[in-house]
Amino acid sequence: MIILVGEGRLGNQLFQYAYLANRYPGKIIWCMGCEGLKQHVLTGPVRYFPRTARWWRLLSKALVCLARLHVIRLLAETGQECGRYVINLQWGLVPWVVVVAGSYFQHASILPSAAPVSPSMRCLEAAQRWLAEKRVEQGIARGREFVFVHVRRGDYLRWPSREAPAVLPLEWYRRAMDWIRTEVKDPVFVVLGDDLPYIFEFFTESQDLIISDADEGVDMAIMSKCSHGILSASTFAWWGAFLSRESGGYKLPHEKRYIAPLFWAGHRSGAWFPGDFYTSWLTYM
Repeated sequence: MIILVGEGRLGNQLFQYAYLANRYPGKIIWCMGCEGLKQHVLTGPVRYFPRTARWWRLLSKALVCLARLHVIRLLAETGQECGRYVINLQWGLVPWVVVVAGSYFQHASILPSAAPVSPSMRCLEAAQRWLAEKRVEQGIARGREFVFVHVRRGDYLRWPSREAPAVLPLEWYRRAMDWIRTEVKDPVFVVLGDDLPYIFEFFTESQDLIISDADEGVDMAIMSKCSHGILSASTFAWWGAFLSRESGGYKLPHEKRYIAPLFWAGHRSGAWFPGDFYTSWLTYM
Protein backbone atom coordinates (compact mmCIF):
# COMPACT_ATOMS: atom_id res chain seq x y z
CA MET A 1 0.00 0.00 0.00
CA ILE A 2 1.53 3.31 -1.12
CA ILE A 3 0.31 6.42 0.71
CA LEU A 4 1.28 9.87 -0.60
CA VAL A 5 0.90 12.82 1.75
CA GLY A 6 0.72 15.55 -0.88
CA GLU A 7 2.90 18.62 -0.41
CA GLY A 8 2.59 22.04 -2.01
CA ARG A 9 0.47 22.98 -5.00
CA LEU A 10 -0.45 21.02 -8.12
CA GLY A 11 3.00 21.15 -9.78
CA ASN A 12 4.73 19.69 -6.72
CA GLN A 13 2.09 17.01 -6.33
CA LEU A 14 2.57 16.01 -9.97
CA PHE A 15 6.27 15.38 -9.33
CA GLN A 16 5.46 13.31 -6.26
CA TYR A 17 2.83 11.25 -8.05
CA ALA A 18 4.95 10.82 -11.22
CA TYR A 19 7.88 9.40 -9.27
CA LEU A 20 5.67 6.93 -7.41
CA ALA A 21 3.76 5.91 -10.56
CA ASN A 22 7.05 5.16 -12.33
CA ARG A 23 8.57 3.36 -9.34
CA TYR A 24 5.46 1.30 -8.58
CA PRO A 25 3.76 0.76 -11.96
CA GLY A 26 0.24 -0.59 -11.67
CA LYS A 27 0.11 -0.16 -7.88
CA ILE A 28 -2.76 1.76 -6.33
CA ILE A 29 -1.50 5.00 -4.76
CA TRP A 30 -3.52 6.46 -1.91
CA CYS A 31 -3.29 10.25 -1.99
CA MET A 32 -3.89 12.57 0.96
CA GLY A 33 -4.31 16.30 0.43
CA CYS A 34 -4.00 16.03 -3.35
CA GLU A 35 -7.14 17.92 -4.35
CA GLY A 36 -5.40 19.42 -7.39
CA LEU A 37 -4.65 15.96 -8.78
CA LYS A 38 -8.18 14.82 -8.07
CA GLN A 39 -9.83 17.79 -9.79
CA HIS A 40 -7.56 18.49 -12.76
CA VAL A 41 -5.43 15.47 -13.69
CA LEU A 42 -6.02 12.07 -15.26
CA THR A 43 -3.78 9.54 -13.50
CA GLY A 44 -3.29 5.80 -13.19
CA PRO A 45 -4.83 3.76 -10.32
CA VAL A 46 -5.32 6.27 -7.50
CA ARG A 47 -7.56 6.50 -4.44
CA TYR A 48 -8.09 9.77 -2.61
CA PHE A 49 -8.57 10.48 1.07
CA PRO A 50 -11.08 13.36 1.37
CA ARG A 51 -9.14 16.42 2.49
CA THR A 52 -12.24 18.01 3.97
CA ALA A 53 -12.49 15.26 6.57
CA ARG A 54 -11.65 16.50 10.06
CA TRP A 55 -9.24 13.66 10.60
CA TRP A 56 -7.15 14.34 7.49
CA ARG A 57 -4.31 16.27 9.14
CA LEU A 58 -4.37 14.05 12.20
CA LEU A 59 -4.12 10.91 10.08
CA SER A 60 -1.26 12.27 7.96
CA LYS A 61 0.72 13.20 11.10
CA ALA A 62 0.01 9.78 12.60
CA LEU A 63 1.29 8.01 9.49
CA VAL A 64 4.51 10.04 9.46
CA CYS A 65 4.99 9.31 13.15
CA LEU A 66 4.50 5.57 12.58
CA ALA A 67 7.04 5.69 9.76
CA ARG A 68 9.61 7.44 11.93
CA LEU A 69 9.08 4.77 14.58
CA HIS A 70 9.67 2.12 11.87
CA VAL A 71 6.21 0.64 12.28
CA ILE A 72 5.53 1.27 8.57
CA ARG A 73 8.03 2.13 5.85
CA LEU A 74 9.06 5.65 4.84
CA LEU A 75 10.22 6.56 1.33
CA ALA A 76 12.23 9.77 1.46
CA GLU A 77 14.87 11.71 -0.46
CA THR A 78 18.05 13.01 1.18
CA GLY A 79 21.24 14.80 0.25
CA GLN A 80 19.89 17.28 -2.30
CA GLU A 81 21.50 20.19 -0.46
CA CYS A 82 24.97 18.59 -0.28
CA GLY A 83 25.06 17.07 -3.78
CA ARG A 84 24.64 13.45 -2.63
CA TYR A 85 21.08 12.88 -3.72
CA VAL A 86 19.60 9.50 -2.84
CA ILE A 87 16.14 8.05 -2.25
CA ASN A 88 15.86 5.69 0.70
CA LEU A 89 13.15 3.17 1.56
CA GLN A 90 13.55 2.51 5.25
CA TRP A 91 12.70 -0.70 7.07
CA GLY A 92 9.35 -1.10 8.86
CA LEU A 93 7.56 -3.74 10.91
CA VAL A 94 4.69 -3.64 8.40
CA PRO A 95 6.64 -3.81 5.12
CA TRP A 96 3.66 -3.62 2.77
CA VAL A 97 2.68 -0.07 3.88
CA VAL A 98 4.88 2.72 2.47
CA VAL A 99 4.25 6.38 3.28
CA VAL A 100 5.74 9.31 1.33
CA ALA A 101 5.84 12.72 2.99
CA GLY A 102 8.11 15.76 2.78
CA SER A 103 9.83 14.64 -0.45
CA TYR A 104 9.34 16.34 -3.81
CA PHE A 105 11.45 14.22 -6.22
CA GLN A 106 12.71 17.21 -8.22
CA HIS A 107 16.23 16.22 -9.19
CA ALA A 108 17.81 15.98 -12.64
CA SER A 109 18.66 12.31 -12.12
CA ILE A 110 15.02 11.23 -11.66
CA LEU A 111 12.96 13.69 -13.70
CA PRO A 112 10.25 11.80 -15.60
CA SER A 113 10.97 10.85 -19.21
CA ALA A 114 7.38 9.80 -19.96
CA ALA A 115 4.14 11.32 -18.74
CA PRO A 116 2.16 9.13 -16.31
CA VAL A 117 -0.44 11.94 -16.22
CA SER A 118 -2.51 14.09 -18.53
CA PRO A 119 -5.05 16.87 -18.00
CA SER A 120 -8.50 15.52 -17.15
CA MET A 121 -11.20 15.29 -19.82
CA ARG A 122 -12.98 18.23 -18.19
CA CYS A 123 -9.86 20.36 -18.50
CA LEU A 124 -9.10 19.24 -22.05
CA GLU A 125 -12.64 19.93 -23.21
CA ALA A 126 -12.68 23.35 -21.53
CA ALA A 127 -9.29 24.14 -23.10
CA GLN A 128 -10.58 23.11 -26.51
CA ARG A 129 -13.58 25.43 -26.12
CA TRP A 130 -11.25 28.26 -25.10
CA LEU A 131 -8.97 27.61 -28.08
CA ALA A 132 -11.97 27.64 -30.40
CA GLU A 133 -13.24 30.89 -28.89
CA LYS A 134 -9.83 32.50 -29.41
CA ARG A 135 -9.68 31.07 -32.97
CA VAL A 136 -6.41 29.31 -32.29
CA GLU A 137 -7.09 26.61 -34.91
CA GLN A 138 -7.49 29.28 -37.58
CA GLY A 139 -4.20 30.83 -36.51
CA ILE A 140 -2.43 27.47 -36.74
CA ALA A 141 -3.92 26.91 -40.19
CA ARG A 142 -2.32 30.19 -41.23
CA GLY A 143 1.07 29.00 -39.99
CA ARG A 144 1.07 30.78 -36.61
CA GLU A 145 2.70 29.06 -33.62
CA PHE A 146 1.36 29.42 -30.10
CA VAL A 147 3.69 30.04 -27.15
CA PHE A 148 2.51 29.92 -23.54
CA VAL A 149 3.92 32.48 -21.10
CA HIS A 150 3.48 31.41 -17.47
CA VAL A 151 3.57 34.13 -14.82
CA ARG A 152 3.92 32.99 -11.20
CA ARG A 153 3.64 35.50 -8.39
CA GLY A 154 1.75 34.89 -5.13
CA ASP A 155 4.11 33.29 -2.61
CA TYR A 156 7.00 33.76 -5.07
CA LEU A 157 7.16 37.40 -3.98
CA ARG A 158 8.87 36.18 -0.79
CA TRP A 159 9.95 32.57 -1.48
CA PRO A 160 12.56 31.08 -1.16
CA SER A 161 13.57 34.25 0.72
CA ARG A 162 12.55 37.89 0.90
CA GLU A 163 16.06 38.90 -0.19
CA ALA A 164 16.08 36.66 -3.29
CA PRO A 165 12.48 35.80 -4.24
CA ALA A 166 11.70 33.48 -7.16
CA VAL A 167 9.33 35.94 -8.85
CA LEU A 168 10.60 37.03 -12.27
CA PRO A 169 10.78 40.68 -13.31
CA LEU A 170 8.62 41.82 -16.20
CA GLU A 171 11.75 42.64 -18.19
CA TRP A 172 12.78 38.96 -18.15
CA TYR A 173 9.51 37.97 -19.80
CA ARG A 174 9.97 40.67 -22.43
CA ARG A 175 13.48 39.44 -23.24
CA ALA A 176 12.23 35.86 -23.45
CA MET A 177 9.43 36.88 -25.81
CA ASP A 178 11.92 38.78 -27.98
CA TRP A 179 14.11 35.66 -28.14
CA ILE A 180 11.14 33.56 -29.20
CA ARG A 181 10.43 36.03 -32.00
CA THR A 182 13.92 35.36 -33.37
CA GLU A 183 13.41 31.58 -33.26
CA VAL A 184 9.75 31.15 -34.16
CA LYS A 185 8.04 32.62 -37.19
CA ASP A 186 4.85 34.57 -36.45
CA PRO A 187 4.32 33.51 -32.79
CA VAL A 188 1.18 34.15 -30.73
CA PHE A 189 1.75 34.41 -26.97
CA VAL A 190 -0.75 32.88 -24.55
CA VAL A 191 -0.22 34.51 -21.14
CA LEU A 192 -1.52 32.72 -18.05
CA GLY A 193 -0.72 32.58 -14.36
CA ASP A 194 -1.86 33.00 -10.77
CA ASP A 195 -2.16 36.82 -10.67
CA LEU A 196 -4.67 37.92 -13.30
CA PRO A 197 -4.84 41.61 -12.21
CA TYR A 198 -1.08 41.83 -12.68
CA ILE A 199 -1.24 40.08 -16.06
CA PHE A 200 -4.02 42.32 -17.37
CA GLU A 201 -2.16 45.40 -16.13
CA PHE A 202 1.16 44.64 -17.85
CA PHE A 203 0.11 42.57 -20.88
CA THR A 204 -2.28 43.80 -23.56
CA GLU A 205 -4.33 41.46 -25.71
CA SER A 206 -3.80 41.81 -29.44
CA GLN A 207 -3.52 39.65 -32.55
CA ASP A 208 -0.17 38.47 -31.17
CA LEU A 209 -1.10 37.99 -27.51
CA ILE A 210 -4.06 36.47 -25.68
CA ILE A 211 -4.68 36.06 -21.96
CA SER A 212 -6.25 33.06 -20.21
CA ASP A 213 -8.46 33.60 -17.18
CA ALA A 214 -9.20 29.87 -16.71
CA ASP A 215 -8.56 27.76 -13.62
CA GLU A 216 -5.23 26.01 -13.15
CA GLY A 217 -6.38 22.68 -14.61
CA VAL A 218 -7.61 24.29 -17.82
CA ASP A 219 -4.45 26.42 -17.99
CA MET A 220 -2.37 23.23 -17.85
CA ALA A 221 -4.42 21.77 -20.70
CA ILE A 222 -3.95 25.00 -22.70
CA MET A 223 -0.19 24.87 -22.15
CA SER A 224 -0.13 21.26 -23.31
CA LYS A 225 -1.69 22.40 -26.60
CA CYS A 226 0.93 25.11 -27.24
CA SER A 227 3.96 24.49 -29.43
CA HIS A 228 6.48 26.42 -27.30
CA GLY A 229 6.68 27.93 -23.83
CA ILE A 230 8.17 30.59 -21.58
CA LEU A 231 8.31 29.27 -18.02
CA SER A 232 8.33 30.92 -14.65
CA ALA A 233 10.41 29.10 -12.02
CA SER A 234 7.34 27.03 -11.22
CA THR A 235 6.81 23.27 -11.18
CA PHE A 236 3.36 23.96 -12.67
CA ALA A 237 5.00 25.68 -15.66
CA TRP A 238 7.50 22.81 -15.93
CA TRP A 239 4.66 20.32 -16.27
CA GLY A 240 2.93 22.53 -18.83
CA ALA A 241 6.10 22.42 -20.94
CA PHE A 242 6.58 18.70 -20.34
CA LEU A 243 3.04 17.88 -21.47
CA SER A 244 3.42 20.19 -24.48
CA ARG A 245 6.66 18.47 -25.43
CA GLU A 246 5.19 15.00 -24.93
CA SER A 247 2.10 15.70 -27.01
CA GLY A 248 2.19 15.17 -30.75
CA GLY A 249 0.97 18.72 -31.09
CA TYR A 250 0.96 20.40 -34.42
CA LYS A 251 3.47 19.73 -37.16
CA LEU A 252 6.30 22.23 -36.84
CA PRO A 253 9.09 23.15 -39.24
CA HIS A 254 11.56 23.04 -36.32
CA GLU A 255 11.89 21.75 -32.76
CA LYS A 256 9.82 23.04 -29.86
CA ARG A 257 11.34 25.83 -27.79
CA TYR A 258 11.04 26.23 -24.02
CA ILE A 259 12.74 29.03 -22.07
CA ALA A 260 13.22 29.10 -18.29
CA PRO A 261 15.18 31.32 -15.86
CA LEU A 262 18.78 30.29 -15.31
CA PHE A 263 19.24 28.69 -11.86
CA TRP A 264 15.43 28.21 -11.70
CA ALA A 265 14.07 29.58 -8.38
CA GLY A 266 17.61 30.64 -7.44
CA HIS A 267 17.98 33.02 -10.39
CA ARG A 268 18.48 36.07 -8.14
CA SER A 269 21.18 34.41 -6.03
CA GLY A 270 22.97 32.69 -8.95
CA ALA A 271 22.65 29.16 -7.48
CA TRP A 272 20.32 26.34 -8.52
CA PHE A 273 17.26 26.02 -6.33
CA PRO A 274 16.25 23.28 -5.87
CA GLY A 275 19.76 21.94 -6.28
CA ASP A 276 20.33 20.08 -9.56
CA PHE A 277 16.83 20.82 -10.84
CA TYR A 278 18.22 21.07 -14.36
CA THR A 279 16.33 19.94 -17.45
CA SER A 280 18.27 19.26 -20.65
CA TRP A 281 15.48 20.24 -23.05
CA LEU A 282 14.95 23.69 -21.52
CA THR A 283 16.86 26.76 -22.70
CA TYR A 284 17.95 28.80 -19.69
CA MET A 285 18.21 32.58 -19.84
